[in-house]
Amino acid sequence: MILTAFVLLAQSAFTAAPEHYTLEFENEYVRVVRVRYGPHETSSLHEHPANPAVYVYTTDGGEMLFVHEKMTITRKPVAAGAIRFSGGAIEKHTVTNLTGQASEYFRLELKTDPIDRPGRDVRLDPKGEFEN
Repeated sequence: MILTAFVLLAQSAFTAAPEHYTLEFENEYVRVVRVRYGPHETSSLHEHPANPAVYVYTTDGGEMLFVHEKMTITRKPVAAGAIRFSGGAIEKHTVTNLTGQASEYFRLELKTDPIDRPGRDVRLDPKGEFEN
């Protein structure tokens, strides 16, 4: 019953969590979303499309908890200037900032068909070092 409600109730991040997700720009190739979480804030249940995405972290940010219908992920702290490349998948989750530090980043959703998707997310830290 709870899992069914989790799947059915998820709405667009812009509708369910407008205080955290702002559409900055969109065309036929890309959607640019500004994401902001204040200290210890938790979002409502929301979803993101399956598009591949590039995350650009504009501030340092502490650990964040992502609770999906089948798994829970704790994002490690990030540094301003870091970039993450995601192959894309439909995401339905809540998000909780676990720290007293605000976190802000851009989510660039790519709408074109990728030539070669990585098997896992790839991260580039501000020093230019990759992690996969």
